[in-house]
Amino acid sequence: MVRIQGDERLCHAIVNALLPHDVHIAPFLWCDAVTKRKPPAVRNIGIDLHRRMIDKF
Repeated sequence: MVRIQGDERLCHAIVNALLPHDVHIAPFLWCDAVTKRKPPAVRNIGIDLHRRMIDKF
């Protein structure tokens, strides 16, 4: 995967802007950098076509 220099800063800005939440639904787990870095919700729901991505979630 090619990483653009500002990706990490953008991801941090999004995570810092998130308010506490009870449920987080993440479609397309393979590309959801925010889901990997955000504070956990009470319930996290991951949707993906590939079983191994769901297992990693």
